Order: sequence, then structure tokens, then C-alpha cells
Amino acid sequence: VTNGLGGYASGTVAFCNTRRYHGLFVPVLGGKGRAVMLGCLEEEVRVGESVHRLSGAEHPEGLDLPGLDLLRDFRLEGLLPSWEYAVAEARLRRTLAMVHGENTVFTVYRHLGGPPIGLRLRPYPTFRAHDTAPDGATPSPVAVRLVDLHHLDLGPEHRFLEADRQGQTDVVALPDEKG
Repeated sequence: VTNGLGGYASGTVAFCNTRRYHGLFVPVLGGKGRAVMLGCLEEEVRVGESVHRLSGAEHPEGLDLPGLDLLRDFRLEGLLPSWEYAVAEARLRRTLAMVHGENTVFTVYRHLGGPPIGLRLRPYPTFRAHDTAPDGATPSPVAVRLVDLHHLDLGPEHRFLEADRQGQTDVVALPDEKG
């Protein structure tokens, strides 16, 4: 997915980054080139008491792709990638979009049916040049604070990521187990 300014989002159908240039939000920054600002988004879906991870990860031991067994459909709707999952008795669709002419990315979730679900998202901002290899080190923590249903505040030293809830959904945030 591209934004017409040289920025992009790329990855795999399994929603797992396997290449250094993969990232959910890779804009062109003036004078600095492309930067992976949002490496990935870890996703967990709760249906009743069960929790299911959709996003994948690559480790030295191999790939961890728990959401692949839940994936029922992947398609391009126009130029927008869309994933449909069967999570227990619920169905969920994720669509990824970038705004043409803007450094903006949207990940849209739609509850398609079944029991109510909870959705927990954990962004992984990386702020590295897109052609540099991730070093495997644990990134410095970035405090994320929910300002309202539209903005996530990453603190004064980082750019903010914007999250927007569109339309009617039954998706709600899960409480953080650590408090």
C-alpha cells in the first residue's frame, strides 16, 4: 500500500515482518528518506474467555504465525489489502489503507458477526531507516497514552500516531493484564 509520496506499508499475508523494509507505516521524511516509524501492530482478539493472537513474529528459531490458522480470506479490495478471520465463533476483518498525498495509515477493524469481541492492539514504533536491519535488541519503551478515541500520545520526544474509529463496531479495548 502506498501514499503517493514515496511512503508505504508492506509485510506478508500472515501479518508478520520477514524483511528489513517491512513495516506498517514507512513514510518519507524530509531530508532523511524512508523511515520505519511503525514496525508492526501486535493484535489479540478476545472472544468470551479465550484470547487469540492474530499477528505473527519472526524469531531466530523460526516463524510464529498463530493467526494463520484463523485466517479465512485475504484479498485486495481495489488496492487495499483485507484479511478476514474466524476467531472462535466471531468473524473479524482488518483492512489497511494509506491516504493519498499524506503520511497517514489506517488499520480498520470490522466485527462481521458472532459474539462480542475485545481487541487489544500494541503498536511497535521503531523510528529507523527502512534499509537498515532491525538489530534484534529490545527497543526502548515508548509510553503510549490513550488521549481519546482518536489519538495516541507517544510522549514529547516522538511523533504521534493517530487512531480513528469509523462506523459501528463491537470492538472494545481489553484491559492491560499488568495494570
